[in-house]
Amino acid sequence: MSMSAKPANSIAAVVVTRNRLSLLKSCVAALRAQTHPLNAIIVVDNDSTDGTREWLAGQRDLQVITQPNSGGAGGQYTGMKTAYLQGHDWFWCMDDDTEPNRDALEELVKSPRFSDPQTGFLASLVLWTDGTPHRMNTPEPSHHWEWYHTVLTDKCIRVSVSSFVSILISRAAVAKVGLPIKEFFIWRDDVEYTERVGEHFHNYLVLSSRVLHNTKVHTGGVWPARIEPHEYTKYCYGVRNEVALIKMRKLPRYRKVIRFIGLLNRYLPMILTGRAPVRLLGWIWRGLWFRPKPDMV
Repeated sequence: MSMSAKPANSIAAVVVTRNRLSLLKSCVAALRAQTHPLNAIIVVDNDSTDGTREWLAGQRDLQVITQPNSGGAGGQYTGMKTAYLQGHDWFWCMDDDTEPNRDALEELVKSPRFSDPQTGFLASLVLWTDGTPHRMNTPEPSHHWEWYHTVLTDKCIRVSVSSFVSILISRAAVAKVGLPIKEFFIWRDDVEYTERVGEHFHNYLVLSSRVLHNTKVHTGGVWPARIEPHEYTKYCYGVRNEVALIKMRKLPRYRKVIRFIGLLNRYLPMILTGRAPVRLLGWIWRGLWFRPKPDMV
């Protein structure tokens, strides 16, 4: 379909996957079952080796992009760029362990904020398997004086930060601020991107739009007693990216110093007691010299 022939408010889902075929199947099934139909489902496969590639080859209604593993950040970068260049107006971003309710997209579109040109993104309420809000995907409310008296009617809370677990991003936002920083690879890429969007747009959590985040554990905001070896990579990138974020934020220097001290206060005791790998110190150092810049489209 040519760009000019696309319907108004064309919506493309962007799903990033790697070696989690069973979760991907559940995610895609949920997208296909949405009460508000999607105009495209774009799956970015980060070089899976578990049969995902073969399964995707047989799914004729999906647009599949296979690339070297570039993490969640690189996957969202590729998927959003593809959807933007195809002319879609909104980009519904998620990972393969996201399972939206049947009306999750419909509730986002029904929101009065959907038609507001000042809206940068709309996020869903993310739940864990026990039905409680997921600790890993807790957005940061802001401007409470604006939404406190309207939240019961429009079910929208203005937020400053959200995750890439069911977030509907406007074309205007991507045109203004560009794409996620693919060099972040994993962790904190969504924080950086949603903060960047928030510098120019209003963003909301839509309480009536709900998705399931199928993680094995219900964590987030609480540091583990010990970082397990299979999680080292995520924490290494995470701490580097967190240092980079402190540098990138538009804050007075003394506040940046305070945040950096707080970061050291979290990690150093774990490193010194053997609950975290010593190599995290090297990644903290890397973060001081890490200067990523967003690409425009």
